Amino acid sequence: MASILHGRFFRIIFTIFSLIIIAVIAKNIYIKQVQIKALAKQNEQLDKQIAHISNKIVEIKRNINIAEADPHIIEHRAKNDLMMVDKNESIIIFHDNSK
Repeated sequence: MASILHGRFFRIIFTIFSLIIIAVIAKNIYIKQVQIKALAKQNEQLDKQIAHISNKIVEIKRNINIAEADPHIIEHRAKNDLMMVDKNESIIIFHDNSK
């Protein structure tokens, strides 16, 4: 009789231990899946940033090629964008007070 109780007790302990092991493994698998989804989302965002930066690089290279082809472009951009002037030029700025 004692060996039967001992066998049942062993099976119950073994079953509980097995369930705990299975639960820990399942939890780890779930955590890994959540991490994979987060990394996939981050990867997608980084791919978008790379594409955006690549487009900017292409645009900058195109502007460099245009500037190298026509030296007057640099002077034109300096005057319009940076308000630079030659030695014999002046800039007059008008303020619009109607707003």
